[in-house]
Amino acid sequence: MLLLALALAATPGCSKRLLNAGGVGEAIGNYLTDRATDMLDTVDVGFSVSTKPQFCLYANGVSMGGGGFGMVDGYFAGIGGGNIGYTRFYTANVGVIVWCYEELAFGDFDRHDLNTVNAQGTGIAGLLMGPLGNPGWKPACIHYLHLGWIGFVGNINYLQPLDLAAGFLGLDPAQDDGLRFGLWPWEAEHQASAQAVALREDMFGLTDKKDPGETAPASVSAFFGRGRMPLPPVGKVPPRAPKAEAKPEAEKK
Repeated sequence: MLLLALALAATPGCSKRLLNAGGVGEAIGNYLTDRATDMLDTVDVGFSVSTKPQFCLYANGVSMGGGGFGMVDGYFAGIGGGNIGYTRFYTANVGVIVWCYEELAFGDFDRHDLNTVNAQGTGIAGLLMGPLGNPGWKPACIHYLHLGWIGFVGNINYLQPLDLAAGFLGLDPAQDDGLRFGLWPWEAEHQASAQAVALREDMFGLTDKKDPGETAPASVSAFFGRGRMPLPPVGKVPPRAPKAEAKPEAEKK
């Protein structure tokens, strides 16, 4: 109850989808849709499927520390990212106990465009380093196991029940009603950083470019949820810092 009180105290106010509705009928429709997606936000549980052999073994405890490595770019069946059904899915993770980096996306996204995915540092060191991009679930217990063509996803997202409870009162502390994802008040203005661009390029070989033809192939997705909703306003993804050029041996002498 204390956490709920703090979350409500920090909330910017009523849900914009209620305040800006065109009438009572639209307001009721928005309210029911947003409570459904808020409820779906509380967990990610289901199966990952890929058309090519891929690998991901990663776990994180309450966003305070974890370990593992891997990337999956395929599909997901279950409840995930505020969606239910069968949808496009992507995750890339690396963790070394106190420092972890996580990326996650469901639905309509381009994995090469950091504005369309969640990217964050977790673990004690990762949290202290500051934002890397649009934050995903945290605190959360994260579990991915994907071997070959199929895998399991099991995540518990601890703050989302607070957003759900506030939503029943017409409030939106996570600022995610009607959007692909939102930002809690203390996460305001977080967006993709040059550091995240460098990390994903060095660890996963992903350059930041919009290439939906490669990363969003035609699929048989059938789902309800956030994956079909618009992205929140985001800034331009900054380029990574230029790498220092190695000087020829002749110049060093």
